[in-house]
Amino acid sequence: MNIKKFFTVISIAVLLAACTTPETIETSSYTVDMPVGYNTIENNLNLDGFIDYTLMTGKKSAMTVMAFPAGPDPEKFLYSQTYGGNNVELSECEFGDITQEEIAGKNLYRVDADGYVAGKKVAGAIYTFEGGNNLFLFMALGFNGEPPVAKDVIASIEPKPETRSEHERNAAYIDGVIEFSKATLPRDVDEFTTWLDVEADTTRKCIVMNMEIVGSADDYDIDAFRAALEVQARQAISIFNESRSADYLIDIPTRQGYDFEYVYTTADDNIELGRMFIPNDSIRD
Repeated sequence: MNIKKFFTVISIAVLLAACTTPETIETSSYTVDMPVGYNTIENNLNLDGFIDYTLMTGKKSAMTVMAFPAGPDPEKFLYSQTYGGNNVELSECEFGDITQEEIAGKNLYRVDADGYVAGKKVAGAIYTFEGGNNLFLFMALGFNGEPPVAKDVIASIEPKPETRSEHERNAAYIDGVIEFSKATLPRDVDEFTTWLDVEADTTRKCIVMNMEIVGSADDYDIDAFRAALEVQARQAISIFNESRSADYLIDIPTRQGYDFEYVYTTADDNIELGRMFIPNDSIRD
């Protein structure tokens, strides 16, 4: 899972009237201080119980706070959002080395970024760190580089204590990661396959991916296709294990005991060709 097509995480081109006094922004997951010279706008980018999001914009820079559920490795998640290409808003940026630093007791991973966002030349830094029950992604980009107040904003981020039961939290995470993933679909996997949809079958405890294959059933040897899926399933297990630490669609359901199933149907006549099954015990810690 990635953030492509879902979040416009940086709106450098938007110039808003700046606030003249510091303001504390409050979400369900954290509080953060917005400095003088910035403003924020109402948005519908939050997924209740899964992601909280704050965009602060000034005349020459923007800062974004995103709180995800804790779980994935912060360094690997930062890599996936930058070098890994999972954040489409950063697709025209180049990145420096991933380094570590400490700000106000927070242990952060940081990467410098330089390039174009929303058609504007920007530079700055992107950070990830853990806090409370969250994994934070903080982006600070501006026309003149990283805003001088960025570290003050990071220092001000205070996670809120978790008030939900484990059952409520787990259910919200599954609902959130499915909605988050659906927003990136449909997506071409290769020249033959399109990822159409994803669902959580809570009765079976299985994440079901609906995949569409070009052509009709008559174009395929179904026995050979299913045999190929068995081979692909064994290969997918290693890919899942490698990707899990930076992919919420794998990590969250895996921690809750979900299996994964890919259902392949033909585009022309909607005939199911086969299913690829990844059992939970093959990828769980």
